[in-house]
Amino acid sequence: MLYCTMAACILGAAYPVVAGRVANLLPYALAKYFTKSNSRMESIAVGAFYALLVVFVLYKMTPEECKKLESKEPQGLFLTMAALSLYGLNLGLASAARMAALFGPYLIVLLPRMLEYINCPRRRAATIQWLAVAAGLQYVLRLLINNIGGTMPYQFFWAA
Repeated sequence: MLYCTMAACILGAAYPVVAGRVANLLPYALAKYFTKSNSRMESIAVGAFYALLVVFVLYKMTPEECKKLESKEPQGLFLTMAALSLYGLNLGLASAARMAALFGPYLIVLLPRMLEYINCPRRRAATIQWLAVAAGLQYVLRLLINNIGGTMPYQFFWAA
C-alpha cells in the first residue's frame, strides 16, 4: 500500500506534462477537471498533515501493536492510504483532492482505534496529548489561512 501512495505522488508530479494534451481533446466542461486547481497547495498541506498524524501514531506503536492493527483494521488503513494517495495525485490532477475528501473522514475513526492498540498507558496518554496539540494547531492554521465566509468568530491579538 505504501508503494501505491508513492506511485500516486510520482504520477501526480508527472501529470502536468500530459494534462494539457488531454485537456485539449476534451470539451471545456470536462477539461477543467484536468487543469491545475487553485487550492492545490492547501490540499497538499492537508494531506501531508494527515500523513504526519498517522506516521506519528505508528512511530509510537511497537511492532507487535502495528501487526495487530494491520490485522484488525485493514479497511481503515486502506481508506487512509487511498486518501493519502489521492492527496499525492493532486499534485497534477485538480479533482483528486475532491476524491481524497471522500476517504479522509475515516481518519476520525482510525486514529482513536490506532490509539486503542497502544498497550502502555503512559505512551498512549502522551500520544493523545501530542495529537490534541497537533489538531488544535491545524485548526488555528487552517482558519488563519482559509477563513471562508468569516467562520472564525474571533480574532487573535496578533492578527489585529
